[in-house]
Amino acid sequence: MVALDRKVRAMTTPHIHTDYANSSSYRPLVKISGKSGVLTGLGIAGGASYHYFRVLMDRKVVVDEFLCASLSQNFGNNGIGVNLPFEEELTIEIRDSTPSPLPRFWCSYVISGSKR
Repeated sequence: MVALDRKVRAMTTPHIHTDYANSSSYRPLVKISGKSGVLTGLGIAGGASYHYFRVLMDRKVVVDEFLCASLSQNFGNNGIGVNLPFEEELTIEIRDSTPSPLPRFWCSYVISGSKR
């Protein structure tokens, strides 16, 4: 894990990003370049069926076809804390097994305040 010293920690900015896929092909949820940081969580809220994430960090596939299933109609929130550092680039892509505007994908991350 990338250790952040006090100076860098003071310059970090937390983010939570949400969107829907409504597609069976991958589309971007987040694309960050020229910044370092830490991906802190991924998840899906609501909607039935299967939903997938692909995560690229520093141009390397870290997670491919991460499945978040929401098979009940109670529209629960499924998520996972990941705490994965990146140095230059973070890309998160999302897709549904059956396209729907209902499921809300979410991710949380912190990025440094200085551009690389």
